Amino acid sequence: MGLKEETRVIDGQEYTTTQFPALFGLRLKVALAKKLAPALSELLGGSGASVLNLGDLMNLDIGVDRMGAALAGFFAQVSEDEAEDLMLRILQWTRRGDVLMDRDCINTNYGGDYGSLFRVVAWVLKVNYGSLMSGANVGSIISLAGKSTDAPKEG
Repeated sequence: MGLKEETRVIDGQEYTTTQFPALFGLRLKVALAKKLAPALSELLGGSGASVLNLGDLMNLDIGVDRMGAALAGFFAQVSEDEAEDLMLRILQWTRRGDVLMDRDCINTNYGGDYGSLFRVVAWVLKVNYGSLMSGANVGSIISLAGKSTDAPKEG
């Protein structure tokens, strides 16, 4: 079975992404969980009581105050270089039309349009992690990431 490819129109532009290779996807998921846990917790209302899924992020069906607090939490966890690296890693198997979404494509097409860029990123994560990014599972990811260290633990 090969890697799945999906196409979607977001904000009037066609995007195609190829599913992450397994080990790359696993490594990226761990990195994202460590860096996104505080932001996801904020989006879930701090307690994880409300349900949020990636569809909400793609449609921006969450309050601006929660999104702002979540982004502040994310940016507090990553350096400028880490944020850029994560963005490029997430999008490296994605094309905007026929153009690979590399640094040049992102710089040229998304200056001042971060909402569209984040919706594309959310879609790519949904394609790759699907139900693992639903509200209930996000709570588990937050819990695990809060306990994580640089070395995996047995148990």
